[in-house]
Amino acid sequence: MKQDRKFIQERFNRDGIRAPESLSKEKIQKLLAAGGEEPFKEHLSEEPQEMPVFPKRRIRGGSRPLTRGLVAAAACFLVALLVFPAAYERFSGDSGTSFVPGRDGLYTFESYSEINKMVKQLERQNQNGGKWLFRNEEAILMEEDMAAEETTGAAPASSSANSSDQEMRMSSEFSETYLQVKDVDEADIVKTDGKYIYYVNRNEEVQIYSAADGETQKVAEISNDPIEEYVQDLYLKDDLLVTIGRVYDEEGESAAVATYDVSDHAAPQLKNVFRQSGSVVSSRMVGDYVYLVTSYYAGGGRQNVPKVTAEGVYEKMKVEDICCVPEPASASCVVLSAVDTASGTGTLSNSKAVFGTSDDIYCNNENLYVAAFEYDKKSDGSVTRIIRASLDGASVRFEAEGIVSGTIDGQFSMDEKDGYFRIATTANRGGTEVNYLYILDQDLKEVGKVRGFARNESIRAVRYIGDKAYVITFRQVDPLFVIDLSDPANPFVEGEVEIDGFSTLLGPIEGDRLLGIGYLTQDNGYGGVYKDGLKLALFDISDPARPAVLDSEEFSGMSSPAQETHLALLVNQKEGYYAIPYNRYFSEDNPVWTDRGVISDAEESGTASEEVMPRNSYTGGVLVFGADQSLHVFDNHQLTQEDGHFLQRSVFIGGWIYTLDEQGTIYSFPFH
Repeated sequence: MKQDRKFIQERFNRDGIRAPESLSKEKIQKLLAAGGEEPFKEHLSEEPQEMPVFPKRRIRGGSRPLTRGLVAAAACFLVALLVFPAAYERFSGDSGTSFVPGRDGLYTFESYSEINKMVKQLERQNQNGGKWLFRNEEAILMEEDMAAEETTGAAPASSSANSSDQEMRMSSEFSETYLQVKDVDEADIVKTDGKYIYYVNRNEEVQIYSAADGETQKVAEISNDPIEEYVQDLYLKDDLLVTIGRVYDEEGESAAVATYDVSDHAAPQLKNVFRQSGSVVSSRMVGDYVYLVTSYYAGGGRQNVPKVTAEGVYEKMKVEDICCVPEPASASCVVLSAVDTASGTGTLSNSKAVFGTSDDIYCNNENLYVAAFEYDKKSDGSVTRIIRASLDGASVRFEAEGIVSGTIDGQFSMDEKDGYFRIATTANRGGTEVNYLYILDQDLKEVGKVRGFARNESIRAVRYIGDKAYVITFRQVDPLFVIDLSDPANPFVEGEVEIDGFSTLLGPIEGDRLLGIGYLTQDNGYGGVYKDGLKLALFDISDPARPAVLDSEEFSGMSSPAQETHLALLVNQKEGYYAIPYNRYFSEDNPVWTDRGVISDAEESGTASEEVMPRNSYTGGVLVFGADQSLHVFDNHQLTQEDGHFLQRSVFIGGWIYTLDEQGTIYSFPFH
């Protein structure tokens, strides 16, 4: 007790703050001996300086609320003094009280004034030096043993990877969007129902085309208007077309979900519109419900409370629907809404918000996870904050939050299985890149982890298949790591294999194989490499301890949207092919594609019958390939792009492949 009191007194002296009389040895001993609640209130009422006030109400997760017993209250009082002495002035309010979010859970607010005060304090905090993070070091592992050895050893007996639960289910008649999670639809710029193609062009307008036997005709257009000034993505469910877009007004940016009846494709009818504050982070559709996530910045003199459409009125959210993460990084707010697209002309929705940031999401049928980069001033490094929301139809609720070291590569870095959340990150520690794979429980508390694999390389692709994680890292070569997650408390690296270049998208294939789509790399002559085109890789993962490279194909100078987004990958399981649109610039230094799909140099092709593309020009096309025990190109369908509009997506309807460029022009060719 004496040592603690001395430490507290020294901290007050150091920070130039007059310690209250209640911190004297005699006062504290008297307080502990007296018992009851009133003596504690009496001492808390002293106000020689502003003190933190913890919110009283709590959403699920985290530690238990402050007890009313004197000893527990006094202990919490002393802990607050020990942990927050340097933060008193930074988070003090003008009214003599201060809002300091709790350390282990999500907290709701008691009033709008409390929210306003917190936003003001966060703005002041950021002006005075930015992010502060008094997080338990064990929770974010800021001071881990950098010399930790990679996990090695013989793997326990286990069955081979079964990718059936992850493989895309495709109609035999027309294509569907390639998804991360089965039955959880993702918005994209193109959708088809087998008779019509719906597309968002470069002008962010929706174009509707009829399509049959390779012929297309534009039948309708949903242009930019006050409903959605800029359409970003689409969902399609039966005769309902759902658009996700942006709206700008005097209050700034908001997101809109508009539902159209397209049973008469030539005359889409608007059914309802839902709006919420902020810019679109991402969305998912499960059944009839669209789950929309936006990021809203409450500071800068703007409205501190986000708005949503409720019962047909666009108004600020109820205070009881807003909560806060511990120690938020800024005045940013994550808004999550469930929008019932089947509710007819009256939009039914439910919205929740949490003060915190958002960069990407992972979503399944039961939970939605929001992940965001944050800067940790103490370690001068990066961390990822994760927030979990439960989903049940129209019901959404933020329930837990946690922090891990490093940053994610994208949505595929995250996954959930059997109640365990898995996340792979890369952190920079003193100039050294360190990779992690964490396993967290439903409260987002660490259960197990793998750390230190592929030191000085960063994660470029991840795919989870059952109890295995397949992780691609890269610096100069492309290692594929197989990580066993069957025991959540003791995950370990089971096997690895190296290949030149690196993959950015991994897709499971029947027969214990894994397709990699990524970049061809070349030596830059200075000890490094540069990206020089498209590369396909086929891995054999039947033996997790000894993964192998079955085949690879390289396409110099070629780029594809599939290198950056899985949504650009077209899969036809029945016909056994994959297809990706590509774009290519022909220069004097680049080799040229011939009409037979062979990479060669025009001067050395040796076959006058081969038609080659002119130098210094743009072209595009569709690469159609198969992947069984090897990779084989079925077709390289070239399309000369005189105006330089890049190809974005491909879909198939029956035996035809249709490819769309950014302007909305559609090209088609038969493929059986």
